[in-house]
Order: sequence, then C-alpha cells, then structure tokens
Amino acid sequence: MIRVIDVETTGIDPATDAIIEIASVDMVRDGGITNAMDTLVRSAKPIPPGASAVHHIVDEDVANAPSFAEVIDRFKGADFYVAHNCEFERSFLVAQGVELGPWICTYKCALRV
Repeated sequence: MIRVIDVETTGIDPATDAIIEIASVDMVRDGGITNAMDTLVRSAKPIPPGASAVHHIVDEDVANAPSFAEVIDRFKGADFYVAHNCEFERSFLVAQGVELGPWICTYKCALRV
C-alpha cells in the first residue's frame, strides 16, 4: 500500500517546532484513493503568526486536539510513504521517534521530469 502523507507544523525546525496536523490518503492500484485521514494535533508550542499564515491553523484550533502520541499509530503500516519534499515530513516524524518508510519524494520526481 502507498500512503500519501502531509504534515503542518509550527515552523521549519524539527528540533524546536512541532507537528500540528497530519493528513493522508492511500492510493489503490486502479488509480483511486481511499482511507482519507486528517487530524489536528495538540502542541505545547504556540503557533507563530508566520506559520498560521501558511496553513491557517491557530492555537485555538489545536487546543483540544489529541496529542501526537495519540494519533500517530493511525498513519503507520504502509509499504511506502509519499510526500512532496518528503525530507520535511520525515524529519519531523523522526524527531518524535517515529520512523516510517521507505519514502518516495514527489519533489525529486518532479525535478527529474
């Protein structure tokens, strides 16, 4: 199974910033998609205005959301993970002690096309 995944964060540094949303869809052989998942994630780190300007998520949106530990298991179990610039997603997951993979980077694919 191939899972396309995307995260939104409080910034760009996985050492100091946090995941505040995780979303994914699974691709099926006939070209369709299934199993759409999306969840906000509570963070102890405030969401800076610059980050909110990108993804339109503010502190109030995640105040009552589940923690990263409560949601991450839903996104595990794929044979392959796909993301645009997957090093970004992967670095935030690894910073939380979660190693998914292998990964396919659509950014790198686009550069080669």
